[in-house]
Amino acid sequence: MIIDDTLEMADAVALNTGAAGGYLIGDQVDLTLARDIGQGQALYLVITVDTAATSGGAATAAFELRSDSTATVDEATGTFHLSSGAIPVATLVAGYKLVMPLPVEGFAYERYLG
Repeated sequence: MIIDDTLEMADAVALNTGAAGGYLIGDQVDLTLARDIGQGQALYLVITVDTAATSGGAATAAFELRSDSTATVDEATGTFHLSSGAIPVATLVAGYKLVMPLPVEGFAYERYLG
């Protein structure tokens, strides 16, 4: 796997597992303009866990990829592209890896990806 440092959104970022709600994690990627970022080729969102997440009960987490016209990618107004679906927090142990292909068709990506 090749990782472009300018496309890495987060590295060793702590997750808020204590309260329900959506959170913007890490940095955003400035695409400069709205476009088809893969230009028809497969690209992937890769999420890896460095340190086990903890939470009481049967808590779940979901990772989403959205784009927006502003750097503060808004859950309500940004364009939705991809979701992991509900993942039990107990499975987010060190070494857990989630690989999801980015959509190559559908809504165009806005300027900021997060």
